Amino acid sequence: MSTEIELKLRIATQDIDAFKKHPLFQEITPKIIHLQATYFDTPDQILRQNKVALRIREENGVLIQAIKTAGQSSGGLHQRREWEFEVAHNSPDLTQLPNEVKNLFQNQTLEPVFNTNFKRTLWLIEGEENSLIEICLDEGNIHCGHLNEPICEVELELKRGDVANIYEIASKFQSAVSLIPENKSKAARGYQLYSDCFLTR
Repeated sequence: MSTEIELKLRIATQDIDAFKKHPLFQEITPKIIHLQATYFDTPDQILRQNKVALRIREENGVLIQAIKTAGQSSGGLHQRREWEFEVAHNSPDLTQLPNEVKNLFQNQTLEPVFNTNFKRTLWLIEGEENSLIEICLDEGNIHCGHLNEPICEVELELKRGDVANIYEIASKFQSAVSLIPENKSKAARGYQLYSDCFLTR
């Protein structure tokens, strides 16, 4: 288990080119990966009720199961506990779930709820005081039934250093493009889409 600390920011599509050309990226070659994920829950959404997200994401041909708690979210800064394991199939491996999550739904089945599909452009930036920040630009969609919602956001994840280092980097981007704090995770937005899909059936 680890604690994920990231600043999530919305960006307008018309600002993406300016963001990619920011001086901070001048001497960094970005890594581009395509990510597809399925989120799972019980039929009565026990995980959602307990503010837990369980997903399986394909990353470069490898399936990674991730469990995240809601943690704290304020001003776009998310701090939450996270467990990640490699799995063989696109279905939850219950043997690798922490007991505190497994005990939430006992013997109930887990089923797909919604999907995400997006391109991630990733940079690693060394900042002040030997800090290391992973910066991701995500462009794609959340899918649920016949409904879709766009993903267009920037995430700054603290890999090493202090939370203040994230804000130092973010302020440098803000001087060039408009970035709006986003308190809703992709999971929260996916569940909202699921609710909207259910209402329109």
